[in-house]
Amino acid sequence: MKSPAPALLLLVLAVSVFNGAVFAAEPINGFRGLRWGDPVSSIPNARKTQSLAIGEHCYERPDDTLTMGKATLSDIRYCFYKNRFSSLIITFPSERDGDAIRLALIEAYGVPSQPHPDLKHHYRWRTSKAEAILEYRLEGGAFIANSEALLRERKNEIKSSAKNHSPDR
Repeated sequence: MKSPAPALLLLVLAVSVFNGAVFAAEPINGFRGLRWGDPVSSIPNARKTQSLAIGEHCYERPDDTLTMGKATLSDIRYCFYKNRFSSLIITFPSERDGDAIRLALIEAYGVPSQPHPDLKHHYRWRTSKAEAILEYRLEGGAFIANSEALLRERKNEIKSSAKNHSPDR
């Protein structure tokens, strides 16, 4: 009698691949105790820092540990849209740190997809709760994660606003 293991493995792999992205083993549901949707007040002593997107406010934790696995981090920004944790931006100074972060993320969230195979260090994780991208070069890079629900809400508001301000109205 044949073992069902190869067929089962193929089924698991097929189910884990969707829309060109490999879904993470664990949902990306925030970072270091902060969950998507949590208010700014969830960060004690939050210090406002530069925001990268309109309508978003980013903060740093003054006492944050600037390491992830064996990587040294340059910066961790917790960004909020309508006072809800919506994005995480982590920067780091070197390719070696990027490699270490990639290994830590694979351990936590599973094997990423590489939507642009021509780019050496460009990785993507998708879960039902978040989408995350890690990209780096010799001189460093960034890991950016976004709440799927808040990103969708934001896109819908931008579409609605554009529609309300169109010259046809």
